[in-house]
Amino acid sequence: MLPGVAMAGAATNTMAGVLGEINHFPSDADVAALDKIGASDASAVEKQLAQIITRIAHQPGPDDKTALEKIIGMDDTAPAAKVIAKAILNMNHRPQAADLEALKALPE
Repeated sequence: MLPGVAMAGAATNTMAGVLGEINHFPSDADVAALDKIGASDASAVEKQLAQIITRIAHQPGPDDKTALEKIIGMDDTAPAAKVIAKAILNMNHRPQAADLEALKALPE
């Protein structure tokens, strides 16, 4: 788990934790945890973000980048989801330092 992360909701907490530890791609345990989000009562955007994280290989693919940009641009996307989407979008092997700080700063 990413130290200092305070998040609202189990899905965002899981995703922030995975992003805080990811190195090039998610581990098998990370993928299993993210897959559980798909079967949960998480929002459609949270489910989509979780699936995008499972597909990361050093950085998100072109189709996922397009989806992330759409999520970020939607007025009704929850602020925590936008922070997660930006962290994924900016990834290059690992999330950028500024994005890790933004994940830590998310409110409960």
